[in-house]
Amino acid sequence: MHNRRLCILVAALLLVGVSGSVCAGEAAAIVMEKEIVQLRAENNLLRATLEQRNGEIADLKMALWKLSSATVKPLEENIAVLKSRLAELEKENATLRSIKALAERGGEVKVVPLVGDETPLVKVMANPRDYIGKKFIVVGGLRVKNYYNFRYDDAEPTHVSLDLCELRADGSQTREDISLYLSRSVSKRIVDAVADAVGKGDRTKLVRAKVTILRERYADGMHLMAEMLDWQFRNAEGTGWEPWALGR
Repeated sequence: MHNRRLCILVAALLLVGVSGSVCAGEAAAIVMEKEIVQLRAENNLLRATLEQRNGEIADLKMALWKLSSATVKPLEENIAVLKSRLAELEKENATLRSIKALAERGGEVKVVPLVGDETPLVKVMANPRDYIGKKFIVVGGLRVKNYYNFRYDDAEPTHVSLDLCELRADGSQTREDISLYLSRSVSKRIVDAVADAVGKGDRTKLVRAKVTILRERYADGMHLMAEMLDWQFRNAEGTGWEPWALGR
């Protein structure tokens, strides 16, 4: 269409040049003016069409972003959760494989890898005064309690209440237990670990705890109670213990 109009314009110019006629020049000018008006109208239409297309593209981009936010992000979060759970299962499988291999070699399978420096609770119960101000290690299943009594009856704002059931190497209970109190300022990690163990179906979380009996918290005839200073969790292989959590 533009080519046809161009030919018309050229013909009009030639007509002016050949004839030199004023009428022919006016006629050519009128033709040119009409063509210019038509071209401007078409140009405006093209601009409007382009703006409309740009608006549609913007709407599509927004719809795509919303779709990504609604589906991709939750999917990525689910994948992250599954990867974390898979890592936990792999650790558990590694522990089971090491125990199985040890059993196949004729070794003694220890559910609780005792180190040898643990203090049996029966000794502490027999002579609790001997342990006032002294650090000693106990091993067992830990759980969160809400027991504040005797000299710890005012400790709820500052301490988390825990209970440790003593265990033997084969995982059986000695039927002895001790109430432990840990400063709330350092308690989050161990409380979360106990909650995680319970969430997986365990009744307690296996720990080695470094404790002491504080003189100001001791009273004759009270239930066995101690201040928890530090702790260790069993390592992923099940053959030993992680480093002390607080390094005390």
